[in-house]
Amino acid sequence: MKREKDQCVFAPDDHSYGAEVHRPLNQLVLVAGLLLFFHAFSAKLGSALLVPEYLRYVFSMMGVAGKFLPAIVILVVLFAQHLMHLGRGKHKHHISFTAIIGMVVEGAISILPLIAANWMTGKIPVPAQIREQSHPMLRGVLESVGAGVYEEFLFRMVFISIALLIFTDAMKRKENRVVVGAIVVSGILFALCHLSGAQLHGAAAIRWGSVVFLALAGMWWGVLFAWRGFGVAVCSHICWDLLVVFFNGH
Repeated sequence: MKREKDQCVFAPDDHSYGAEVHRPLNQLVLVAGLLLFFHAFSAKLGSALLVPEYLRYVFSMMGVAGKFLPAIVILVVLFAQHLMHLGRGKHKHHISFTAIIGMVVEGAISILPLIAANWMTGKIPVPAQIREQSHPMLRGVLESVGAGVYEEFLFRMVFISIALLIFTDAMKRKENRVVVGAIVVSGILFALCHLSGAQLHGAAAIRWGSVVFLALAGMWWGVLFAWRGFGVAVCSHICWDLLVVFFNGH
């Protein structure tokens, strides 16, 4: 989904830890483990996560169907990026577990600005479909992991990459401006997609504090995607959702 670099727009081109964090192979290993965890347990407990359903619907419109097709597509995209960079001699066939652990640590640290933003905009409740199910904490953990992977794939990797292809490659706009614009728009869309149908139709009140926070959170994860790569953005999203579940899920 990316052009001449990794998913990260500002990825360093060396063999440092910073470069290892951006390597598609390391991100592939991390995301594969997260997807395996999510689908293995949600196969038994079920899942209310909507993004995989949206992706399945899009694929079905293209004549392709499969329960695990969205997960396979994410892994194929990361593997294809790995092969592309191998062909250019940038990456090697090695996995850095230090970088993988580092993505998790960076993700955990990066939620600090979100804690401050959440404090200013109001507490975000756990969705009712998690609270009202059996095993709410486990369901909350599963939804957190699934949302972190699938929502970052759709709203950050796909959206920002498509924006770059259209506005930078085709229309020759400046890359940095396109990235900033895509980050802002993807954050707003991310917030709007969390509104219920009743809220969108005016039948239920909109908690504007939640909307503002979700937009800011989406923009922050867009910054992480562009600055630190897909893996860090995914881990940050998961860590935030887990924090919400653990504090409010009871």
